[in-house]
Amino acid sequence: GASRTSPAITAAAARDRDSNRPRSANKASRRRFATPSSVPAVRRLCDDVHRGSPGQGYVGFVSSTRLISADVRSALLIAVGVAIPATAALLSLSEAAQVAGLAIAILVMGLGLAGTASSGRGTVPVTQQSGYDLGLAFGLAGAAVLFALVGDAPAVAVFGGFAALTMLINLLTRYTPARRTENFL
Repeated sequence: GASRTSPAITAAAARDRDSNRPRSANKASRRRFATPSSVPAVRRLCDDVHRGSPGQGYVGFVSSTRLISADVRSALLIAVGVAIPATAALLSLSEAAQVAGLAIAILVMGLGLAGTASSGRGTVPVTQQSGYDLGLAFGLAGAAVLFALVGDAPAVAVFGGFAALTMLINLLTRYTPARRTENFL
């Protein structure tokens, strides 16, 4: 069967390990220096910015506007990826607009699917998803500009609308990793 280590043995091992540690790593031997008088002023400024009720100042504004989790963002991008070619086909856009819509939809769905897991092959870290989403919004806006140059007004409306939608998704998403517990079994 499995052996169990007694607490006395692990405590003794910890004492032995601590006695081998250099003196500079010992918390008791560290020197503490007085800080300049300007530090409390900085601390007060920081406390003033973060003090108060939510919705007050920049910190409250950012927290109140980032309403969508990264998981919901992924689902919305997948829905946008399905909607782009469907809209292009339903509105009978030009062949160029339909092909561009299908190509962009593949990228959108890829970004949506890559944001569905916290780690592993084929995933995009949550901290980098914002940049990709901005690139996607600007790419859709660029497609709208290109179709405007050739005079395809319905395609301009479709790609411009989806550019605005993906920008809105970007502005409303909290790009912070969710706290997930790992299963070690």
